[in-house]
Amino acid sequence: EPMACALNGQLLSRVGLGDRVLVIGAGPVGCMHVALAKVLGATRVFVAEIQEARLSEAKRFGADRLINPAKENLREVVLAETQGIGPDVVIVAASSRKAQEEAVELAAPRGRVNFFGGLPKDDRMVQVDGNTVHYKELFIHGTSGATTAHIRTCLDLMGAGRIDGKAYISKVIALQELPEMLREIQKGPYLKVVVKP
Repeated sequence: EPMACALNGQLLSRVGLGDRVLVIGAGPVGCMHVALAKVLGATRVFVAEIQEARLSEAKRFGADRLINPAKENLREVVLAETQGIGPDVVIVAASSRKAQEEAVELAAPRGRVNFFGGLPKDDRMVQVDGNTVHYKELFIHGTSGATTAHIRTCLDLMGAGRIDGKAYISKVIALQELPEMLREIQKGPYLKVVVKP
């Protein structure tokens, strides 16, 4: 289901051949966006994430350039990697108002910005420079959910070996291991944990 939601976001963002895509957030869904962008033809996929363990996971899914904004200036790196233009598509797969605001500033002229992650109720108002949107002719949208067609397409991609669904499973545990896993998950980089009854 989350893969289908990510596909919905990719298709609404019109990710395609030759695009340079920036994914902000390298959790499970961010990594799904990386893999799908590659499948859809993106030539370069950059990933920004402040948690090093998550950032390194994104490489396994096809990220071309990993950026930790706590250590590198995201704007400078992205502009250097795109010849001063910016990414064609920016997908914010993180629940961060600041990341959504920065995405608008980073996008290339005529770029597509997808607010994929929802925001906390107490911090949901995003400030966007109207002139940036106007003069750069940006397309800003959000996505949530998926259709049965998206689910079918994801299953087909997995069946054809274009997407490795098992790569997102960090661990398989028995039901009785769940209490310990809930404590452990706070310490380590887990994408998805499968609980078998």
